[in-house]
Amino acid sequence: MFQYISRIKKPIAYGLLAFLILAILAIIILRPRALALYHQVKGGMILRSVILTAQKTNPNAIACDLEPVQEDSAHTQLKQAIAHLEAARHYAPKLAQTYLLLGRAFCLYGEPENAVSSYRTYVLLRPQNPLGHLELGLAYALIGESMSAIDWQTAGITPEQVLAQAEQAFKIADYRTAANRYRQSAEIKELTFADYLRWAIAATISKQEFPGSIDHILPVFPIAGSGSTKIEANYFRWLREVPNILVYGDRLIDHPGKDPTVARMWWGGDAVIIIQVPASGKHAITIRAQNTLPPPVQMNLTIDYVPVFPFEMERGDMSWQEFQTEVILSAGFHVIGLRYINNGVVNGIDRDAVIDWIEFEKIDEE
Repeated sequence: MFQYISRIKKPIAYGLLAFLILAILAIIILRPRALALYHQVKGGMILRSVILTAQKTNPNAIACDLEPVQEDSAHTQLKQAIAHLEAARHYAPKLAQTYLLLGRAFCLYGEPENAVSSYRTYVLLRPQNPLGHLELGLAYALIGESMSAIDWQTAGITPEQVLAQAEQAFKIADYRTAANRYRQSAEIKELTFADYLRWAIAATISKQEFPGSIDHILPVFPIAGSGSTKIEANYFRWLREVPNILVYGDRLIDHPGKDPTVARMWWGGDAVIIIQVPASGKHAITIRAQNTLPPPVQMNLTIDYVPVFPFEMERGDMSWQEFQTEVILSAGFHVIGLRYINNGVVNGIDRDAVIDWIEFEKIDEE
């Protein structure tokens, strides 16, 4: 080649030689970035496929809101995605998008510590992108750590925005996302009692870490490991609002009517308590309710929002009646609900449901 260049006029030869040198230098300089972009795109495409599959039940959730994948095929895909993204990081350590994708991949792979590390690098490279701060906060929550209010403010994320996301997720029954958002909200603003109650319910149903700061606000009823535990129904809390009358989270005892010693459900819907079971096992649950007028009064016992036992007061003679069922309760927290189904006015008489207590008794299994 250099012999060929030597036969060309010197100005042209020198220009061609300079061009070749620059081309070689460009290849040397740009090749790592080109390889990094290739691996970033390849890994991102694989990751996107996994996320879309995981989002089928939670369409609006982002990676760290979702449960880590369990299927072998999804695990294999994530390993491939992570390998590509780590190669991209090797070839171009300053390519910010790589770290955002790695954070998501590690969340889905069940490695939140690595997710935090990746997100932190992304935030350092792109400090003004609020999405990075938000996802870093979620990853921190997964390892039981908090993100400071300054970080949220730097990202331009207001407490009201985070709380609004929590409420929306709770409304559409995306309880995992709701629990994460309420946890984040508590780090940067004072929550109302209703917020704490929704957070506790969301954490319980989605099997997330129960909010440790809630003990002094929302009582949790411990269930005895042997024998029975009786809880007055007055302490059940409404999961609805009636303008100017009933606030979400009010106790039944806060609206007692003529007899404050028993719980009266004036409106239809759910009232709940949260219990803590020390060990998994079979339990007998007994409910004492009144045969009020006009019959029948129809109700359902729910566990973690799932109806498990319908019962009906049909005598209409104001007598008390006990209803019993057996259920398997796993160790941990549960949301126990009384769901009043057929509230209404019949022949001018307003039907109410009246409950005295609910009792849990551990059943020894042979």
